[in-house]
Amino acid sequence: MDGTFDTTPPNFKQVYLIHAQKFGQGLPVAFCLLPNKRGKTYTELIEQLKEKANTMGKQFKPKRIITDYEPTLLPVVG
Repeated sequence: MDGTFDTTPPNFKQVYLIHAQKFGQGLPVAFCLLPNKRGKTYTELIEQLKEKANTMGKQFKPKRIITDYEPTLLPVVG
């Protein structure tokens, strides 16, 4: 998970990328535009990812999460 970008589109605070490890490579699987860096926003993002995975017959259950230090994200994914 990476949200380290200097510029975002207007009305957004963060561009967030989620990568998955497949075939020995990190592949981008989600590009997210977030309005802020609040814990509630991260919780909502994770819930939406779970719902989307469910509609695809999959489960969003990461085995490992690597992220930069974002204090409001850590409790959500920890």
